[in-house]
Amino acid sequence: SIDEVMAETARFLRKGRLEKAKAACDQVLEVNAELGNTKGMASDHTNLGIIHERGEDYAKAEENYGKALELYESCGNDEERARVYARLGTIYTIRETVGKAEEAYLKALQLHESLGNKESVASLCGFLGNLHRSGGKLDQAANYYRKSLEQYKAVGSKEGMARVHANLGNIHKARGESEKARGEWEAALTLCEEAGMESEMMQLRERIEELNG
Repeated sequence: SIDEVMAETARFLRKGRLEKAKAACDQVLEVNAELGNTKGMASDHTNLGIIHERGEDYAKAEENYGKALELYESCGNDEERARVYARLGTIYTIRETVGKAEEAYLKALQLHESLGNKESVASLCGFLGNLHRSGGKLDQAANYYRKSLEQYKAVGSKEGMARVHANLGNIHKARGESEKARGEWEAALTLCEEAGMESEMMQLRERIEELNG
């Protein structure tokens, strides 16, 4: 049945057997196309995009995500559109097409905001902060990080808050504001300790020790 083949696709994808995952997914897509199942086809193209993304064939991933977006738009599924736009943002970031990455992330952000998905909004603001920071736009990056922090606080995510405080510390360090950097990193360290984030704790302690000279 189609459900069994879909389960098989997911199983192959989890195991990293991309060729088998693609073959199973192509089979499901063919059936959904014959049935005129728009939502199913959209899901299949999303899965094919993920498969190609994992295989680092970003052009084919982008193509499949684009098809998924068109299909999700035609059936009015904003939740899935937001997820696909975020995936496109990641691909554009990897391919260093910064303008397209920002555009895709902003579309995902707008949709998640309208749906009230606070954790997704927090995550996307973090992605946009990273994008601006890597481009040297520290003010814009800090603004997105602060918005991300607000949303993580609203949902009580210590892991998310810790990551944002660490990133804000990095921005202060880049500006030569050592004490502000220390304050952010210490806030991040406290949250990491509470959340049991061992590797992040080690990194933060090293950064704070470097400041201490």
